[in-house]
Order: sequence, then structure tokens, then C-alpha cells
Amino acid sequence: MNTAIRLPIVCEAVAATRAVPSLWDDVARGLFTTPRQLPAKYFYDERGSQLFDQICNLPEYYPTRTENALLAEVSDDIIARARPATIIELGSGMSRKTHHLLKACAKHDCHASYAPFDVCDEVLLLAGARLMHEFPWLKVHALSGDYGAGRDHLPRRSERNLVAFLGGTIGNFTAAESHAFLAELRAFMGPDDRLLLGADRVKRPEMLHAAYNDCAGVTAEFNRNVLRVINRELGADFDVELRHQPRTAGTRGRRFHPHRDQPQVHPRVAGGNGVRCRLRHRAALRVARAGVFAGPRPADVSSAVMSDGLRRGWLRDARWVASPNCDARPVGMAIDLVVVHAISLPPGEFGGPHVEQLFTNTLDDRAHDYFAGLEGLRVSAHFLIARDGALTQFVDVFARAWHAGASCWEGRSRCNDFSIGVELEGCDERPFEAAQYACLAALIESLYELLPALNSERLVGHSDVAPARKTDPGPYFDWARLRGGLSR
Repeated sequence: MNTAIRLPIVCEAVAATRAVPSLWDDVARGLFTTPRQLPAKYFYDERGSQLFDQICNLPEYYPTRTENALLAEVSDDIIARARPATIIELGSGMSRKTHHLLKACAKHDCHASYAPFDVCDEVLLLAGARLMHEFPWLKVHALSGDYGAGRDHLPRRSERNLVAFLGGTIGNFTAAESHAFLAELRAFMGPDDRLLLGADRVKRPEMLHAAYNDCAGVTAEFNRNVLRVINRELGADFDVELRHQPRTAGTRGRRFHPHRDQPQVHPRVAGGNGVRCRLRHRAALRVARAGVFAGPRPADVSSAVMSDGLRRGWLRDARWVASPNCDARPVGMAIDLVVVHAISLPPGEFGGPHVEQLFTNTLDDRAHDYFAGLEGLRVSAHFLIARDGALTQFVDVFARAWHAGASCWEGRSRCNDFSIGVELEGCDERPFEAAQYACLAALIESLYELLPALNSERLVGHSDVAPARKTDPGPYFDWARLRGGLSR
């Protein structure tokens, strides 16, 4: 009779090596980029992990079936060559495919311990208990944390580790992110360690579409579940009964390439053109045709200390309306200029919805004779300050808004590359309101905290950067009044 006492599985928390954005940060940033996106880790709460486990058994989902078959064929050879003392699995999930490696360990009398590393403690405990029941000799050291936050604090369990990164997860990264990830992993590994990497290959778009749009609707429910996570954790009110619309972006009839193309899954509102979501104690988010997908994260921005009011490029005190008219700034470009504009639609009329509609490409060119000349125009600004001082943000501070057009300042062209665009509701013929000056000053002070190159001498008008074609903010804008109230 086996009288050995089995110790319970304990999840050991692995501290992050570098600062990790919170769910709030990633939602605020990811849902206002183009295309809209979230890190894949938020899909894998306890329910999400269970749903993905169901996905892995679906006939349409080829990755798990293919990888399982490969592991069944080669695990004996892998274990015979590596003879690991510990198997460390990054993003282990339910640890279904680990069975092949552990079965080979038993066959070769190589009783390796198992260290699954994932974000959900409940799933780690469940998967570990199942494996310990199947392999009574197995010791499980569960590691809880975000493997994307660095591996400097990942404990080395032995001198011979087999590090497994399976499931084609590396396909969620851009090429640059993949290189950085593997370089960091190599720095962690010792001379006798081995890496087992599972990666997808080039695929036909229709094959990929079927894999992410199964007939049973399990993948759709998996993707909707991330909205439940946001609702639960942030007090949001996303409608989780959204139409599921997967697509492979950028393939245009050719085969899908894991790094050049990105699979996207878009929950959409049937018959509508937007999703509204309100986060507890924060401004409303209006996301035009909101899409959420588990794909590559946008490049990290500066981790410098930000003010309490400005987090990850979105001002908490502003109303947020995402404009599609933006893109990435040039790599390494410092933001050191604020361009002040004036706008009114129709000209000289204030208080209507038309500026917001222009910035979100929803302006009806039949609503006013003047709008006919704006058809097809794609413009935006980072911020709009209404006559009553109300502040709306359309573009992440770190992204490039399309506000200045052909422009030049201090010998540098393309001012959009290095500037923040602020529109004031107004025109050349009327003074601006006191509330607008107060709001603009407060906004600039918040930007000072984030962008150290800014000061009062780096505030210019649209007419300064495009004098041949622009006159705004016009003769009634009081520059002395604005600069006199600023801290620098």
C-alpha cells in the first residue's frame, strides 16, 4: 500500500521584472488604438481557460490536434535527449499537451517535476491536481504570474530544465516582440536547458477562419468572455451578446503568415455602429465598431511617472471618443510641441455634434451645404475643448493625430509627428471663453507631467505651423493669458 503523503499544490507568485500595465491601462489604451486590441492574458480567467479547453477539442480547431499528434510522435525522443529535472511550461493553461511529455518521462524513468506558469491560480491548481492523479510520482510547483512581464524572477528549479512554450502562442507577437521574448528567455536558460517551442506555419485564410469561427459558437463565447472580465473587474457595461465576426487581416486572398498578418476577432453590435461602455468612476468610452482580439500588443510607451490624471495617454477627466484618424508616430520621436487650433461646424456655429462627427468619420455631408466640401476628409485632434470648457479626447497622446496637415516648425516638417493637437471650439471672429482657457491650461499642465520637453514656448497656433493656408486660432486668442497661467 502506498502510504506516501501527497503535499497540496501551492501557487508561487512570480514577481514582475518590469512594470506591468493594469487591466485599466490596457483597456484604456487598447480599445483606442487601430485595430482595437487587448493582451491575450485577459481572455484566460477561470471561465475563459475552461472555454479554451473546449475549443481545443473542436474539429475546426486544427492547432491543438496537430500539436498533440506531433508531441505524441516526438516526446519520447525529446525526453531521451533533454532528460530534464524540471519541465517549465509558459502559458500552461489546462496543461493538456504536457501529458505526452510526462508519459515519456515515465517511460524513460526520468521523473521530472512540473512547473506550470500562468495567470490563473484556479486553473493552475486544477490542471496540476489532474496531472498528479495521472502520474503519482509527479511533483507540481505552480507559478502564478505574467510571463510577459520578464523572467528575471522566475525560479530555476534545476540545472536541467525543459522550457516549453506551446500552442503557437508566439504567433500572438509581432516579429520584434518575438525576438525580444526569445532573447530574454535565452538569458534565463542555462547551458544544459532546452527549449521546446510550438509555432504555427503559413495557412490558408479559409482554414484559419474556420478555426476561429466554429459552428458550435464556443470561440464566440470565449471572445465575449473577455468583455465579462472587463465588466466584472472595471465595472464596465459592455453588452456581451455581440455578433462574433472573425477575420484575418491583410491576407487579401493569399495564405496567412503568422507574423506578417494578424488574426482578429471582432465582437460587433448587430445593426449598430458603436459600443458604449462606462467604467466605474471614469468617463464614458465610446468605441466605434468596437473590436477586441487576442493579438500583438502595441509597442510599449515610456514608463516614466505620469500624473494622477493622465494614464497611458488617455486623460481620465476627459470624455473619450475614439477617432480612427490616427496612426503610430515615428519610432523614437519626442513629443515637444502643442498646436492650438480653432474649429466650428458649420463655420461660426457652436454646440452641435458635427466636429465630433467629423473626427469619427460619421459626418453626414447632406446635413448642411458646407459639409459637402468635407466629404472624404480624414482629420482628428488629440483634444477638443468646447465653449463651456468640456474636454473630449479623440486620440491617445502617444499616437499621431491627423490635425496639422502640411506644416513646418523650426525647420522640421510633418508637425503631426512630434506634436499634440488641441482644437478649441471657436472661430477667427469671436473671443474664446474663460472656461476654455482654464481647461486648456489644466490640460497643458497634465501634459507637462508626461512630456518633459514641453514648456510655454512650445505652444503654437495652427497659423504658426501652416501660415500659408491657416489662420486659426485667430486674432482673438490670448496667448499672454494662456502662458501667464502656466507653471513653465
